This record gives sequence, C-alpha cells and structure tokens, in this order.
Amino acid sequence: MYDDPACKNEDPELFFPEKPIGGYTPERRALLEGLQLATATAVCGRCPHQAECLEDNLLVPYGVFGGLGPDERAEIRQRRGLLAENMSPLPNDRYVLAQRARREREQAKATAA
Repeated sequence: MYDDPACKNEDPELFFPEKPIGGYTPERRALLEGLQLATATAVCGRCPHQAECLEDNLLVPYGVFGGLGPDERAEIRQRRGLLAENMSPLPNDRYVLAQRARREREQAKATAA
C-alpha cells in the first residue's frame, strides 16, 4: 500500500500487542506490554508514511498504526467526534479506503477553489 514502509520487514505481530499471559505479576505484564508497544511505535517513528498510516487506520480499534496505540487513537477519534459504531473491523478495509477517497475528494475541491 505504501512505498517502502518502515514496517515492511518487521514481524506483523509486533504491531498487535497481546496481554502477556502466564505466571507474570500485573506489574511485569504491564512492563512487557509496554515494551512491545514502545518497540512498535519506534518502528513507526522512522517511517515516512507515519501520518498517512495513522489517518488511514484511525478507526481500527486495536494494534499500533501511525505510531499510536488503540487508546491514543481513541482519544483522537473522540476529539474529532468519530463514534465507536463507525470503527473499522480490519485495517485498510473497504470502509477505511472509502473514507480516504472521500477525504481526498474534499481536499481536491478545497485546493481547486
């Protein structure tokens, strides 16, 4: 989808942190989850498509996209007035692509005016 993204050669599981299970204390579990999130956001931080990826996947309720985790994207959605029922079940699915096309048409109209 993007030309040469920073995540191209990374394990996709890195961007979908799961809560560690097993004999971990709650503190250790939070630390492990935080480390994975930090690693994923660091990869995003060196990507030339970070802003575009964030916009394209703003409605995805899980994973790391554009350097932000689900909670951070939820805050942006809330500030923009986007409701939970508009959320996309899959990254870059038809809804997200339609939203991007709509945004591009609006930007083209604004530029032409």
